[in-house]
Order: sequence, then structure tokens, then C-alpha cells
Amino acid sequence: MSDLSDLRLITLGSTAIYSAGQNITAQLPLKVQALLIYGARLRRPLSREVLFNLFCFYSSTENASRSLRVALVPLRRLLDAHIDVTRSQFTVLNVALDADAFDPVVIGDDLSPEQQIAHLEPLIARYQGEFLANFSIPHASAFEAWAQS
Repeated sequence: MSDLSDLRLITLGSTAIYSAGQNITAQLPLKVQALLIYGARLRRPLSREVLFNLFCFYSSTENASRSLRVALVPLRRLLDAHIDVTRSQFTVLNVALDADAFDPVVIGDDLSPEQQIAHLEPLIARYQGEFLANFSIPHASAFEAWAQS
């Protein structure tokens, strides 16, 4: 059984992916890194159709399915315990994502102003830059738009 410390995604400032303390970023193609980050950030199952559209996998369903299967090979090899892939969905499991630490302050999460201020100091120390700064996927305008939102 994996825990959150097994897979850690750094998305603020420079992008990095750590598995069991080892930086595996260079072992994953950019589109696969983006797929992992998107799935981790949304924290819900994603349909294959959503992924086809988001990452511009080929126009025909057959080619898109084949491209997605190929893209998932390195994820299955390196992070099988952290992904759940079915014929219709892709889900990222048990991941620590640095950007998640900012959700309660950004969203408000019913915190009093005093509680929000108490959260600011450690968050400022963790902040390393904009979400997915300098991270770009060619021909994936839908992903780029999501990353900027």
C-alpha cells in the first residue's frame, strides 16, 4: 500500500516528480507529466474523452486510444500503485501535490482571518513560484488554458 510520501509532485515554480524520494521527472515525457499533474490536481476520475481533448491526442478515437495507451506505459512502469486505469477512466491515487497546501487559503475554507494569517507564514516559505511556471505542452491548448486558470 502506497502513502502520500511515496509520490510527490512539485508544481509551484519548477516542476518535479518524486517517487520514493527519487526525482523521476526526466523519465517521463512532458505530456505524461502533464497528465499526472492534471489528474492529481483534479482529484477525481477523468474520462478518456476528457484526456483526448485536453492533450490533443489524435482526432480519430482509435488513434487517440492508442496514443493514450502509449502515454500511460511509463506511468504504469514507474507509478502503477498511484494510478488506476480502466477502459473508460484514468485516476491518480495517493499523491502529495505542493499546490494543494494553498487551497484552504485561496478558497477560504471557512477559516477566520486570524487562522488565514496563521497559515500565511509557512505557505510563503513553501511558495516557489507560479503554478506550472515554464511548463508547456506543445499542441495542448486546452491544458495550457487550464494551467493558467
